[in-house]
Amino acid sequence: MARTKARTERNAQQTRQAHVSAGRHGSGGKQSGGGKARRQVPDALGDAITGLKRNKALTIWSIVTIALSLFIAGVFVVADIVVADALDSVENEVTIYAYVDDNASQDDIKAYMNTLRQDDKVRDVSFTTKDEAWEDYRKSMGDELASNVQTALDGENPLPGSIVVTMNDANDVDGMAAKIAKSDKFASIADGGKTDGNVTYGKQQVSQLLSFTNTMRAVGVVFVIVLIGISSVLVSNTIRNSITVRSEEIGIMRLVGASRKYIRKPFIYEGILQSATGAVIAVVVLLIVQLVALPNVQRTISFIHVNIAVWEFALIYALLIAFGIAVGVISTDFSLRKHLTV
Repeated sequence: MARTKARTERNAQQTRQAHVSAGRHGSGGKQSGGGKARRQVPDALGDAITGLKRNKALTIWSIVTIALSLFIAGVFVVADIVVADALDSVENEVTIYAYVDDNASQDDIKAYMNTLRQDDKVRDVSFTTKDEAWEDYRKSMGDELASNVQTALDGENPLPGSIVVTMNDANDVDGMAAKIAKSDKFASIADGGKTDGNVTYGKQQVSQLLSFTNTMRAVGVVFVIVLIGISSVLVSNTIRNSITVRSEEIGIMRLVGASRKYIRKPFIYEGILQSATGAVIAVVVLLIVQLVALPNVQRTISFIHVNIAVWEFALIYALLIAFGIAVGVISTDFSLRKHLTV
């Protein structure tokens, strides 16, 4: 009993001192100036850090989940910009590729190419051999990846030759592609003897890529939402535990007339510190990916082009940090409204 009483008296004394330095809440509240109000910040931050240390496990888990969720969100935002840029360039292409069988007669191929040249909407018709197709693939995908593919196929070249049709206007690509796909002459020389899947062009690839990216975007959004939800719960639980541990001190603060804002401030700082730390970790990892990993990926897979300005990356990172802090503040406020009655 004596030990508890001594601890209570000590807490009361410390609370009164902090209360006075904060601006003399209660009857002397009018004497507090801007300088005294600012002196609350170091005290509140110190209390917040102490509270986080008391709940190390929850604090670490909340920081990790916030960092992971924001990192994934950042990756998806950058990927979305890259894909959108790639889609724009592909959609504006005026080239159609019609794949022919390895055993097709060269005379039949040339005859069909001459037929295509007679169309006024066609600018040029050329032929790409199997070896040329593989060389283009190797240049676009990189030597290492192309070598691995060829090794897996026992050194065989899996790519067919193709008739390359270049149109004058991108608006005519759909119609010409449909015309080639319905042509009996092309069917006689088409890869595998069928036209289905052997006529490709930019807009068609855009449609397929959009379907894939929309699915991936939906999966990413759901995953990020789940992680943000988990982060919010962890931050909220950390604040609840801090409230429970400091319940005696909070009671003393009420007795000496501390304001609601003064009591809540350390807990708000706890939420901000957790979320801001997680956000900064996410941004640091994204910076490493941007500066180290992304250039290597571009060198390996040359058709990936990241045309994002430095200021755009900076804006993305700033928004991620702001969003992370907002998650911390909202989660903390929810926990305080639920568990702290002042």
